[in-house]
Amino acid sequence: MIGLDSLKLVAPIDLVRDFRKKGWIEQKTELDGMVNRDTWLKSNKDVLSYLGLKRIELDFLNNRLNIELSSKILREQYPELINLNTIERVIDEINNEGSIILDTDFINEAKVHTVDTTQNISVDEIGYNMEKASPILSNVAMGSGYKTEIPQRSKNVIYSKKKSKSLERLIVYDKQKKLARDKMFKETVKGANFTKVFNSFNNVIRLERNITDYNQMRTAFNIRTKERQPELIDILSSKSAPISDLFNKITDKSIQMNLFIQNFSNSGSNFRKYQKTKGNEGIISDCKFDEDSIRIAITHMGEIEGKHPRTVRRYIQEVLGDLYAMNLKKDNSEDLREHQLITYIKDKLKVA
Repeated sequence: MIGLDSLKLVAPIDLVRDFRKKGWIEQKTELDGMVNRDTWLKSNKDVLSYLGLKRIELDFLNNRLNIELSSKILREQYPELINLNTIERVIDEINNEGSIILDTDFINEAKVHTVDTTQNISVDEIGYNMEKASPILSNVAMGSGYKTEIPQRSKNVIYSKKKSKSLERLIVYDKQKKLARDKMFKETVKGANFTKVFNSFNNVIRLERNITDYNQMRTAFNIRTKERQPELIDILSSKSAPISDLFNKITDKSIQMNLFIQNFSNSGSNFRKYQKTKGNEGIISDCKFDEDSIRIAITHMGEIEGKHPRTVRRYIQEVLGDLYAMNLKKDNSEDLREHQLITYIKDKLKVA
């Protein structure tokens, strides 16, 4: 099920059934001596202080309601994220704040301006946390075209790639550390409820994909409607896997395989010489301890060298024999640990 962390939503202003007229910041324009109250605004930078609700804007001039919020509005349900099961609770909380009362049709009529889609993955059972995972995650994008950043004094990993006018971006971080610094959350979700939420993020890494472009949004959530700007209900109902899809692109074996084959070609395109230089363990390491990658790589090398398929199969069996032996020994080399972590994350992203 799709889970969302942050949203900027746009809807017709007539979906506001009622609103409290106090506490708004009015943005006015003057034309020919006439003052127009174009926009009424509340944001958490000034008068809005409701957990998870960042901004409410009533744009009378354009008949538009703008709302910015995060899944923290769900309070003790925060780890569940905004999804089809929790969206009604989100609307209830917006109404509870009291500035506006939304019509029930809001869920079906709201459109999405920007969205952060999120998945939480526990890595405790394989002996990891974000601090241990960070050095591995910082190296997996090599050759993919995605830039990797690790902010100063942070174990977070940010992947990004500029595509045309939009930016593909995926952040991997420790949600528990971030939550520990959230004063407003701790003051709102108190006692046992806070402890339960906080503990639910033990040794959990959060993957968050930020999408600000409509075309990228439509592709990521496989939206086929004619509307240019995606609707909230279409995103919530989507059966796609936008985080898994992007993480797979970032760690794409075929891209790394092309680099591997290029290195083989540069070394004279002779498997036995390459094997002598690298050793079977080196070939296995270059293929990220992945059996399919080894088969593909050696098959390509055999084709380049013009070897008979029977000879290529013998090469493959030689290398795979060492791979199986290494797995039986439960080798803890850096490359094997990288393969185990990345494979684990991919599997978890698939079933979420």
